[in-house]
Amino acid sequence: MRKKVVIAVTAASAWIGMPVQGLSAMSGADLARPPASPTTTSNPAPARDTCNMRQARRFTGVTYKQQVHEDLARAILHNRIRLIRPGAVITQDVRPDRINLILDDAGKIITIRCG
Repeated sequence: MRKKVVIAVTAASAWIGMPVQGLSAMSGADLARPPASPTTTSNPAPARDTCNMRQARRFTGVTYKQQVHEDLARAILHNRIRLIRPGAVITQDVRPDRINLILDDAGKIITIRCG
């Protein structure tokens, strides 16, 4: 049993980039704190607009209809649009080039995001 624990600790230390010997010198507070990330800077890079969401934002608050779909597709220059209604089951596949329209119960577009 001891061998499995050592393997797990070794694998975990390789994953977080910390040598196994350093674990014993750390306190519980140090272990609970997430490691510093190079992306957490004072000026993070802006997210790329992979689905032309910038052009789609003007449709927020509009009730979704076929004409809105056509106008949106023309504005974003593609037809990869997914509607997400309340309680709908959706796949968890991520497609950066697809635009997701999150609708409320009345069919109004409340959120627009890529994915």
